[in-house]
Amino acid sequence: MRRALLLASMSSFVCVLTSACLDRPVTATEPRTSNLYVEPIRNQVIDKLDLLFMIDNSQSMGDKQLLLAKAVPQLVDRLVVPRCVGNGGAVQLRTSVDEKCPAGMQPEFRAVRDIHVAVITSSLGAHGASDSPCGDDAGGHPNDRAWLLPSVREGLTSYNGSGFLAWDPDRTLVPPGETNAELLGGQFGEMVAKAGEDGCGYEASLEAWYRFLIDPEPPKAIVVQEGRSVAMGVDEDLLKQRRAFLRPDSLVAIVMLTDENDCSIRDDASGHFLANGNQKVQLVRPNSACARDPNDPCCAPCQVGTLDGCPSVAEDPACKLGNTLTPAEDSRNLRCLENKRRFGYDFLYPTARYVDGLTKLKVPSRSTGELVDNPLFAVGPTGTRRDLGLVYLAGIVGVPWQDIADDASLTGAGLRYLTARELTERGRWDALVGNRATNTPPSDPFMRESVEPRSGTNPITGDAIAPATSTNPRENAINGHEQKPNGDDLQLACTFVLPDAPEPCGTEGSCDCKPANPANPTSFPGDQPKNSPLCQPPGGGAWEPKQYFGKAYPGLRPLEVLKGIGDSAIVASICPKVLQTGQPGYGYEPAVDALVDRLRIVLSGRCLPRPLAIASNGELPCVVVEAAATPAGGACACDAQSRSAASVDASSLVRRRLKERLECDTPETPTCDSLCLCELAPSSGDALTKCLNDEVGPDAPGYCYVHPFGEAPSGNADLVANCEEGQKQLLRFVGRNTPRPGATAVIACLGATLH
Repeated sequence: MRRALLLASMSSFVCVLTSACLDRPVTATEPRTSNLYVEPIRNQVIDKLDLLFMIDNSQSMGDKQLLLAKAVPQLVDRLVVPRCVGNGGAVQLRTSVDEKCPAGMQPEFRAVRDIHVAVITSSLGAHGASDSPCGDDAGGHPNDRAWLLPSVREGLTSYNGSGFLAWDPDRTLVPPGETNAELLGGQFGEMVAKAGEDGCGYEASLEAWYRFLIDPEPPKAIVVQEGRSVAMGVDEDLLKQRRAFLRPDSLVAIVMLTDENDCSIRDDASGHFLANGNQKVQLVRPNSACARDPNDPCCAPCQVGTLDGCPSVAEDPACKLGNTLTPAEDSRNLRCLENKRRFGYDFLYPTARYVDGLTKLKVPSRSTGELVDNPLFAVGPTGTRRDLGLVYLAGIVGVPWQDIADDASLTGAGLRYLTARELTERGRWDALVGNRATNTPPSDPFMRESVEPRSGTNPITGDAIAPATSTNPRENAINGHEQKPNGDDLQLACTFVLPDAPEPCGTEGSCDCKPANPANPTSFPGDQPKNSPLCQPPGGGAWEPKQYFGKAYPGLRPLEVLKGIGDSAIVASICPKVLQTGQPGYGYEPAVDALVDRLRIVLSGRCLPRPLAIASNGELPCVVVEAAATPAGGACACDAQSRSAASVDASSLVRRRLKERLECDTPETPTCDSLCLCELAPSSGDALTKCLNDEVGPDAPGYCYVHPFGEAPSGNADLVANCEEGQKQLLRFVGRNTPRPGATAVIACLGATLH
């Protein structure tokens, strides 16, 4: 499949293709710089979108689900009726795709006319544990099996009983799908709200979408045999849902909504121990090495004995306390916290599982352990396969919005989230997740998981951690203040004022401000001893049995995955900045904007989203570099007539960008250094005239820039008739094998020559 990458001279850094980067044509200055801009321009039009929402359905999620339910109709509207945009950031809504944009404005991308929308939850059950709060007899919905929500909730609408919604304005489906965007948005919102907050407290936020989209053999059941978790059978019902929902040639976007860290328990080995809720069955005690460094090869449970080359367990001061933890040391509510340090064993799947699932063509088979085709990138019936760059993951997770917002949002109205590349360029990942491999915690103290009160200041805003004795829930603008430790709860990453007036809390339910049980206050003292900022009036005051604020804990594991997938990540905060309806940045609308702004690059299709400026001599100051795998045992050969060796500067940046896009230097792709990089010759003379004007084009290999509506018009308008308004320009390749099959074309547009 041919793809193209645009390289253009910009400022002193490489930036992402957004309206902020290219509000104007790429300038045609005289040769001065070697700085390059790199971003794909695809030859194929993406006309399908498969949108999967993973909703945390554990306690305390109700307020967030309602906010998201209000935002998803806006998501539908932006996809099916793209807004009009103009220079300077001007935006205007349209009532339909047939409505023309005002003069000087154009739709931001081609309207999406084929969308699948689905919702799953974070609840995957007890993982084989016989005594678990997530068992089938626990009540509520502790095990939704990663099935589409209408198949596990009553009263929800789906397309033809499939479990997902289908946008079908052209009525191509049999029977036809939804053609009314308002109805689709409403049905989508109902799905989100129906997820509920009566699910499993061990939220498998990552494993849920992995199981639905990627797992080659999703288990039908998890049982315990001889003390080990064993996945049994294959869930054919899930596979049927996957086949109906997931198309091989679609753009895929996954959105996670969760206010806690991920707890994706392993369905092999000893995973079931973590999910066991019997407080009489305590987890294993770690040796002393784990407290010093969880990555130390000597770190292990005491009960495994002395490892080769490690200190004697018999002399280990931690192990002298016993092989198992006490109930006070092993709270059921904290079992997902820092497993290796606290238990000497990680009961959770490594986050690399999920990064690999989104970025690699092959994943491990459960039954054999061998690498098999990743269903997310499998070849479809027509021979098409989803490109690695057509999968995106968005996380609306526990992180202060201040950590991921642009500078204007910190001091002004509204909210714009930084892109994944901007987070990298500004060093924000260090603040969000730190580095687990080196035991480096996040530099933002609000993002550190801790039972005890923390200290320090936010590195972006300077907000200081406030003490747990405070009675001001807004002493700092991020989480109010710390909570008094009770051994059963973590400190908060962020808080936000709930939009509705609070109701008195009872001793049951999901409220975070429960009073003590009057019949037995010793066994259930309630939440008052924590002095939580969630339970104090916004103006300040003593604790009350009313919840005034929403909360989130540090979402470290989801953020690690988002960091790991690079530019395909969209990061948003589950703690909204604005709760006034109709105001800029309300609720989760900034998260929707961040998602659509990232997807619109791909949705713009093969047409160029911005015009390229012509050099002062009337020529397009570009070269085209073709990147292809060098034949085994052969050498890189560039045909002297239509190809020549690419320049050193262009080759270096092309290889770097292809590596970032995982198109080289991965187990499934060639090494970047082995790529053969050739510069294609542009069309000239009669061939150029035909390239610009003839529908068939010349036989001679080459390319030309078709821009019939530019300041210096060139080319036949019919060649760009299928391009969206404002995008009626393209680089046209002509002639046989241009670029050669399997190669990636890289268009390098500079104000300077590459040579």
